[in-house]
Amino acid sequence: LFRSLTTDMVSQLTNTQTAALRTAQLNALSSDQLTALTTSQIRALGTAQVAGLVATSLSKLGDEQVGALTAAQVAAITTSNLPQMKTQQVQALSTAAVAGLTTQQVAALTTSQIAAITTAQMKVLSTSQVVAFTTEQSSKLSAEQLAALNVTQLNAMQTIDVAALSTSAIAGLPASQFKNFTPTQIRALTTEQGAALTPEQLSGISTAQLAEMSLSNFVKLSGDQLGALSTTNIASLGTYQLGFMTTDQIPTLSTAQIRSLTTSQITALRSDQLNVLTADQIGAISIGQKAALDAAGKTLPAV
Repeated sequence: LFRSLTTDMVSQLTNTQTAALRTAQLNALSSDQLTALTTSQIRALGTAQVAGLVATSLSKLGDEQVGALTAAQVAAITTSNLPQMKTQQVQALSTAAVAGLTTQQVAALTTSQIAAITTAQMKVLSTSQVVAFTTEQSSKLSAEQLAALNVTQLNAMQTIDVAALSTSAIAGLPASQFKNFTPTQIRALTTEQGAALTPEQLSGISTAQLAEMSLSNFVKLSGDQLGALSTTNIASLGTYQLGFMTTDQIPTLSTAQIRSLTTSQITALRSDQLNVLTADQIGAISIGQKAALDAAGKTLPAV
């Protein structure tokens, strides 16, 4: 009998009548009947009714109807049904509804749904929701989505999830956001991610972040990447970091970077590292640096 109602009749049900519908009746509605429900009727549905919707019924809802769902209603959607929602439906969720997702629901989202989350929706995620991202989900996050996070949200990302970020997401991250990664998160970057870092990102890196960069990433920094490091950063390098620099990296340091080395740093350079210094680099060495090298019994190559 209920299925015999026309779409006009369905749209004319009062909110009270809509709220009184059994889940079996709701699930029995055709696509046309379901989409005929007004946003006011949608908001009138109880959380039990929403929780009782089968995946096929839920997927029939229009974007405007999905956008009308309250935070309480969306939180009632089961973790088995939520992944069945279309990506455009996920994008249609209000920011209040997204903010109300449980951590279990967040973890249940498909990678396609995660990739579809809008920047406005990303901005309202709680730190608990960010922590709930799986590594597979994190691998689908875009640079734009990551850039939308505030510092607290970004810092909440688990290191295993940071390591799962795609190289395109890392490379596309604005320098203003990249500098907000914690030193621990910087240490978690893979060698592939390290190779994707842009000079602009590295130019704004802090000494604390640089100190935590893994040696496997540090020794693979290209000339352009090394050249982006500030003289303050170069002067902050530990002697162990300098000791691991390759003979291909040493000649790429600028004269200003060479001059910024402390006497402890320059005397920590190995002979094979000193031997690859360019004429310009040798010419930039200060009197104090030269005196420290002499005192350490180390010689510079002839120019």
